[in-house]
Amino acid sequence: MVMSPSVGNKEIKQDTSSSDAPRITLAPKDTKVKEDGTVSFFCKASGNPAPEIHWRKGGRRIKDGRQRYFTVEMPHGSVLRIEPVKYHRDDSAFECVAENGIGEPVTASAQLSVYQDGQLPTGYPSIKESPTLKAVEKDRNTVMVCKAEGNPDPTVMWLKDFIPVDLSDPRLQLLQTGSLQILHSQESDEGKYECVAENNAGVIYSYGANLYVRASLIAIEPGAGGRQMTAGDRLMARH
Repeated sequence: MVMSPSVGNKEIKQDTSSSDAPRITLAPKDTKVKEDGTVSFFCKASGNPAPEIHWRKGGRRIKDGRQRYFTVEMPHGSVLRIEPVKYHRDDSAFECVAENGIGEPVTASAQLSVYQDGQLPTGYPSIKESPTLKAVEKDRNTVMVCKAEGNPDPTVMWLKDFIPVDLSDPRLQLLQTGSLQILHSQESDEGKYECVAENNAGVIYSYGANLYVRASLIAIEPGAGGRQMTAGDRLMARH
């Protein structure tokens, strides 16, 4: 299993000579996917003021909320998600456009190739085990499981609420197996998780699973009635 913190993107070095104009800092990447599958394109941009990002297909702007297409904001960028992908209709170039009113808008494009059902190439990745619904006590460790196969071995990345998981957070660790380990769970870790496996044959998404983080339990002395309380409960003192 190959691990990847930023699958599906290509980093672009910034040109600091035009500090106010928009710049694409993370461009969408050419992707191959099977029909009725799921695919996401990721794009980030910088500039002052912060640029607005939208998406185009075949030169036409994609309207937010369009059937099968939706966009999600992420820090300094945008996610375009297509689900389910359709042969012919989605086999096209998709373009990220960033503009902030200073200079010309900047763009970066990626090609989506769609395999018809039953015509997947040899080695196309598969998900052998998807994450499952899980509840964890706050400050405890947990693992969201993912097992993927393919030839060559696919890289694995994780999405939380459709946005790539930030593995620069030392509490989040991508294990050699492809599973995601979360240390000292916090409320901010709650959300819907998916693992994504990709190799040169294409990309596949796992089923999504929600993670819930419960308040920590506080031990109460027997004199208090032996009741367990959570950190959010209030204790009433008797005078």
